[in-house]
Amino acid sequence: MGLQGNGYISRPTLKALLHEIADDLTDQQLEEAVDEIDEDGSGKIEFEEFWELMAGESD
Repeated sequence: MGLQGNGYISRPTLKALLHEIADDLTDQQLEEAVDEIDEDGSGKIEFEEFWELMAGESD
């Protein structure tokens, strides 16, 4: 997963992807969405976090 095959997606990459999907979101809304997805606050979206997003799961 990830463009470099390193097992995670960086915050900037995820933010750019979300912007492509929903280009009407503000920068603040994108930041809030990424904060919610990055549950452990690592600054990286690990596979488990990404999988939960894709599966529609939330805590």
